[in-house]
Amino acid sequence: MARRIRLDGPALAHHVMIRGLDGRALFLDADDRQDFVDRVVRIFPACGARCFAWSLMSNHVHFVLQTDAGALSRVMRRLNTGYARRFNRRYDRRGYVFMDRFRSRVVESDGDLIGLIRYVHRNPLEAGLVSSLAALAEYPWSGHAALVGARTPQPFEAVEAVLSLFDADPELARCALLSWMACESEGDSSEEGGGVRMRPLATPPDPPTDGLPDLLRAASEHYALWPGELVSGAKSPRIARARAVVAYVAVVEMGVAGGVLARALGVSRAAISAALDRGRRACAEDGFDFGASARHPRGES
Repeated sequence: MARRIRLDGPALAHHVMIRGLDGRALFLDADDRQDFVDRVVRIFPACGARCFAWSLMSNHVHFVLQTDAGALSRVMRRLNTGYARRFNRRYDRRGYVFMDRFRSRVVESDGDLIGLIRYVHRNPLEAGLVSSLAALAEYPWSGHAALVGARTPQPFEAVEAVLSLFDADPELARCALLSWMACESEGDSSEEGGGVRMRPLATPPDPPTDGLPDLLRAASEHYALWPGELVSGAKSPRIARARAVVAYVAVVEMGVAGGVLARALGVSRAAISAALDRGRRACAEDGFDFGASARHPRGES
């Protein structure tokens, strides 16, 4: 069971940002980025820090992390100092690498935390480093891929704790998380209190119900998809076919409302309607049979 995230007491959560000096790039290639991540892998667990979200950009880095009382400065000092020394040696330079030690602000509530997780992980998308949420799930320099199940979590990533903010069931949580990530931004970002301030957003979308988690799992296994790929927004033929199967079984055989399914999959209601006939044919051609018992999750006959 995931350890509950506590935002009160001495173990505060922080949104932390570090910037390159005068806006200069912190990472000149993938080796620089990997060196930085390798240091995080060693330092965060050793210092008792757990990370809820992170993104490496070109000239700045975001973390949402929780440390023991007074440990944040020690954690960031070890990380920044070691990386700066290696960066200077590699590029035969001297002087400061970071604009200052770091900027931070305390996370104020669960709503604030959920909003920051979304904000930090959408940074590469908003900056044009990736083109879509599907591409973000393959981006190696943020925590989003681990949350949606596209890769194994690294030792410093508190994936279970983050998913528990959305739902107790990990698959339901991933559905809700991906729907939340796909929502249009409802807040403004501005400088406040020495760090980037993201206005807390509304409660994330409710996770799907009525047997959908089992259906999503079954379809993912049948089409050899990683958890969450069905609701990632990706449009590859295999994913689109699996999504059509889910639409047909859920709406026609399970009686799930089209609007509920559309929110769960992160698509429009029109897309659900358009997929029904394709899903019916795919079920027959691909031998997908969800099973009579699974189609009546409430014991209906």
